[in-house]
Amino acid sequence: MSSLVALLHATRIELLRTLRDGSTLLMMGFPVLLYPAMIWGLTQAGLYIDEARDRETLVLGVADGVDTEGLGDDKVQIVPATLETLDAGDVDALLAGAGDGLELHYRAGSPRSRRTRRVVEDRIEARNTERVDAAAVEKGADAALLAPLEVDVDAIDDATPLVQFLIGLFACAFVPMSIIVSTYSPVVELFVAERERGSIETTLCAPIPRSRIVYARVLAAALLGSLAALGNLGALWITVLHGAVLVVEDPVSLPFPGPVVLGTILALVLSAALLVAVLMSVALSAARTHREGQTLANFVLLPLIVPSMAGMLAVISESSRDVLFVPIAHTGTLLYAAIRHELVATDLFVAVGLDLALAALVLGGWMATLGPTSLIEGIQRPAWLARLAGES
Repeated sequence: MSSLVALLHATRIELLRTLRDGSTLLMMGFPVLLYPAMIWGLTQAGLYIDEARDRETLVLGVADGVDTEGLGDDKVQIVPATLETLDAGDVDALLAGAGDGLELHYRAGSPRSRRTRRVVEDRIEARNTERVDAAAVEKGADAALLAPLEVDVDAIDDATPLVQFLIGLFACAFVPMSIIVSTYSPVVELFVAERERGSIETTLCAPIPRSRIVYARVLAAALLGSLAALGNLGALWITVLHGAVLVVEDPVSLPFPGPVVLGTILALVLSAALLVAVLMSVALSAARTHREGQTLANFVLLPLIVPSMAGMLAVISESSRDVLFVPIAHTGTLLYAAIRHELVATDLFVAVGLDLALAALVLGGWMATLGPTSLIEGIQRPAWLARLAGES
């Protein structure tokens, strides 16, 4: 018990030390701030486009002899035109022909021209309906029977399943990536920065077992990466929910996840972050500077990103069980299942257990072979790394 308390105390110290680094906080917080910024930007862009469309006047060109009754108003200006005028862009669409042989020409590559086509089609249809109704009344038809029926539109469900699907899919795609990227910066700050500053002697002389220092730093990096990933997921949740309300134009009821779902998400994120922190700390043991750390990290990030993408593809192809034993990949697929309330408990135990076992195997094997000092002080730097990083 005393060892656990000492480890937690050491982890707290490492966390506070890391949080004082501005670049680490920026790398962790940027994805979290990105999604709310996207909410504001997309909303403002949508409002601007709607206002611009309300103000615009569409120009409909008509050939000689075309009946324009009911087609023009303050939103649609009617001018004489030909195909050459339309091709030159002077009008948005061209209505030609006569009687039943009307032809509506437009430019498919122009959004404004496509909008004009839709507006004119609707107005021609409304005009034809009015004329048919008027003719029917003249021949003795009951006008009340020709009146449009009032339709009471009532959805038998809501958009909640769709929103759950979108949040689950985006969580599968972005949360594992967030764990990988957000864990990298704390690992560099905790392990590599000290070597670059030349303050290793102070750490090595501290009256603390070196293994405890390693465990505390790995745990601190995993906690910071998990915190950033959870914040990323929360911002993503709000963004998708807000987007769904804008798309379906109706309130979407998506309750806050219950304790079971929250516990599942927390377990998946923490176990994955711990595995990534271990792999990163081992891979960066040869780095002496931030530049070297970035160079080595590139060799680690790609093998970690590939299974992350594999998890998203497995969700799309409905083959999530095929990647259950693939670390990082199963993090995304099980997050998707948890958010949609489709998670199988045994799959959660297998995934978390596999992540923790691999983390213990890698870290324990490394420390048993090279000792904890190799992770604090670093190992012999290969010559190719200095050349690749552009350092002598």
